[in-house]
Amino acid sequence: KSVSIDADNDGVDDHIDRCPHTPPGVGVGVNGCEMKAPKPPAALADKAPPLPKQDPTTFDADSDGVIDNLDLCLNTPPGATVDNRGCAVEAKPQVQPEPQATPSVVESFSGILEGVNFLIGSAKLTGEAKSILNTVARNLNDFPNIRVTIIGHTDNVGDAARNKRLSEARALAVAEYLASQGVDPSRMRYAGKGEEEPIASNATASGRAKNRRVELIAEEL
Repeated sequence: KSVSIDADNDGVDDHIDRCPHTPPGVGVGVNGCEMKAPKPPAALADKAPPLPKQDPTTFDADSDGVIDNLDLCLNTPPGATVDNRGCAVEAKPQVQPEPQATPSVVESFSGILEGVNFLIGSAKLTGEAKSILNTVARNLNDFPNIRVTIIGHTDNVGDAARNKRLSEARALAVAEYLASQGVDPSRMRYAGKGEEEPIASNATASGRAKNRRVELIAEEL
């Protein structure tokens, strides 16, 4: 009768044990050799297609239109205007051109200033006159390339020399008021004609009222 010998106590008789010195507790196969655990399956590869390779000469990290290898300012804020080096530049404010005076505009400034009257016998403007001159000043300030000559006139009542001085004082009063409203004094000249240039008969009250007037003559600088 044969005797089973299993020197390494792995459950496989020595006469068929191809690994007679298996360490205790190790699982073995029918040939007495250690059974190795199967390798776990490899992780499934990402099925997404690989990203296309980008040409490094076209990188523009800050999207300012200047590629990175030419960009001296790589972190330009979004929306900034940049120069050809990729650096932000300050936008210059647009300067609106001054309105130009056409012949028709120049002509519109010339004529009698209806309603510009004075207190009797003086060069003091009435309230209505100041209101009218406010509008004249705004228009002149809108067209800084127009210069005006202010001419005062009177009727023939009283001394002619005095009327001449009064008409000049009234023209000056108009110029000073326009200057107080922002019109450059260098754009204004004034003169007094007295009773020399009537536009109506001085024989009637209505005619004399027409002759007491202030005129503007405009020209382009």
